[in-house]
Amino acid sequence: MIFRRSKTAQRDRDSGSVLPMTLILTTATAVIVIALASYVTTNLKAGAVTQNRSDRLSAADAGIRYAIDQLKLRNAGCILDAQKAVLPGVQADFNGAAASVTCERITNGFEGIQAFAAVLTGEGLGPNDSLLSSQSGSNSKVLGGPVYMSRINTSAFSLTPPVLIEDGPLLYHDTSGTTPCSSTAASMLPSNLVFEPELIFGPVCVSVPWTELFTSPGVPDLTALPVLDGSASAASAPGTGSYTDVSSGGGCRVFEPGRYIIPPDTRGTDSYFKTGDYVMDFAPEWEIRQSVVTAGRLNPLTTTANEISTSNACLAAQSSDPAPSTETGATFYFTQTARINVATQGSIEIHARLQGTADYVSFQTLCTSNADWCGASGDGGLGTASMLTAPAASSTGNFIFTDSGNNKEFVAHALVYAPLAQVEFGNVTNTATQRMKGGLIVSRLKLQSSASATNFEIAVPTSPITAEIKLTSTAVKDGETSVQAVVQYRPYESSIDERIRVNSWRVCTRSDCDQGAIPTSTCSGSDPVWSNSYYSNSNLAGLSDFVETSATVNEDWATGSPNPAIPIDGFSGKFERTVDLPGSGTYRFTVGSDDGQRLYIDAVLVLDDWATQDYSTGTNTVDIVITDPCSVDIRLEYFENTSQAQVSLDWAKL
Repeated sequence: MIFRRSKTAQRDRDSGSVLPMTLILTTATAVIVIALASYVTTNLKAGAVTQNRSDRLSAADAGIRYAIDQLKLRNAGCILDAQKAVLPGVQADFNGAAASVTCERITNGFEGIQAFAAVLTGEGLGPNDSLLSSQSGSNSKVLGGPVYMSRINTSAFSLTPPVLIEDGPLLYHDTSGTTPCSSTAASMLPSNLVFEPELIFGPVCVSVPWTELFTSPGVPDLTALPVLDGSASAASAPGTGSYTDVSSGGGCRVFEPGRYIIPPDTRGTDSYFKTGDYVMDFAPEWEIRQSVVTAGRLNPLTTTANEISTSNACLAAQSSDPAPSTETGATFYFTQTARINVATQGSIEIHARLQGTADYVSFQTLCTSNADWCGASGDGGLGTASMLTAPAASSTGNFIFTDSGNNKEFVAHALVYAPLAQVEFGNVTNTATQRMKGGLIVSRLKLQSSASATNFEIAVPTSPITAEIKLTSTAVKDGETSVQAVVQYRPYESSIDERIRVNSWRVCTRSDCDQGAIPTSTCSGSDPVWSNSYYSNSNLAGLSDFVETSATVNEDWATGSPNPAIPIDGFSGKFERTVDLPGSGTYRFTVGSDDGQRLYIDAVLVLDDWATQDYSTGTNTVDIVITDPCSVDIRLEYFENTSQAQVSLDWAKL
């Protein structure tokens, strides 16, 4: 029998198989669609993460580059202590990634400062007495350079017109917190205390008192000075005479160096004080009235002409001053309660005089109460102390006082050191010249209307500060990315390109930036040998007569010379080299010479002993803070007088 399948049955069976196939195809398609969707979503998410990271990196990089550009232009800066600060105005926004830049000093912040415009010690004052005050007038009183104050509480200032601190920070000693510099004393600064440039300089807390930062200038032996009577002429009383009247050329009263037991009579005639040292050992004040007083020969390192006009007779006395050619200027030392009053039509100008190896001093009070900062051990055994104090009021308590009225002028080309005393500049006309060009260390400073920007200056040459700064630019956009650079910054460098040297540049997270090691700078500017030039004269004049190189500066020619082309006596030499030091810090340079020596570090004179002497006497040391150890320029100048000839130079990091 033959069975035949019906068409209907076949069709039903075919229909039953389509459903599974459809389900399979549908499921497969769904899986593919879901997979594709997941793939696309994952890639979109990954792309967004990558894009955000790219945006953050671009923003952080742009922020740090902008910060460096602003540093170059001196439009932004970093606080000078070791705290971290946000640089104002340094921000970047790229595709929604906002970046901010912080800076942090790696060095301690004031090690590069070589001179201060004003140091206000607060010695002898109560906790509520002002240290810095300004009265009358509307012009700003300018302090040019770094300033130190022993405190900056609300009573430390009494300012009516503004006081401008220009080209320097304000260092202050803070002990009001539980630990030094832990309080918020900087917020107490008055609004009319202004810094320029504002974004580079500001208040900086230091944890040590002024006595640990500033030492008393070197004081020579003053015991051999003759005792003089400032009121008697040499002709009438030769034993005690102190001056000689010169009548030609308008008249001039010429005073001799010595120890004055009566104030010099400088009233009514122009006066010249010869180059040398003076001790004012009397109780009353020294009044300068209707007279122009000039002291000491010009120091070519500080000035080329008198700033205050004087008579022709005094100019002639100044030019014919018989002091040794190596000496300039005058230094006045004050004992007891001796003080200066620049009265009606009075003027005084003191040219810079070197004391010791590095201190240029115009005025100094002698103290014996505290050997650490008054210099008792170095006062030459004079045995008299300054009893000056800084009273709350009255001119009689001032160490230096320019009276109110017209034509009171005062110019000191070197340091004024009177840490227990007050200095007050009274109301005088805007045409008067009042300048303290070597800075001052006093208990309190009072500035009246004469202290305008046009006629008044308390300033020091700008210190060649090199700051090592860590810049960190952090961008935020769905996460954080940071770029960090370590730069060396010279805000006073005239060339814009040379103000910044980038030592490192890296990408990091914020925590990595905070914890990661800072790469040390790599120097590559050292000269392998010294270049030595010798001259057939004792003052390095003209072209050199012999040139050589050497591995060290350690020469002992005995009674000979470096070369037959150089005479055995009366020659000079110059030793020059650029070196890379092992790192930032304090270095002690030691120079030995028979006879004279001058040492320059990066073109700054740091040791000056240009005198005839034997090698043992001519061995000197000087401690120099080096903030940029790369390519340090060293120059040693030397002269030989007669007999033995020897010179050496070395250094070590302390």
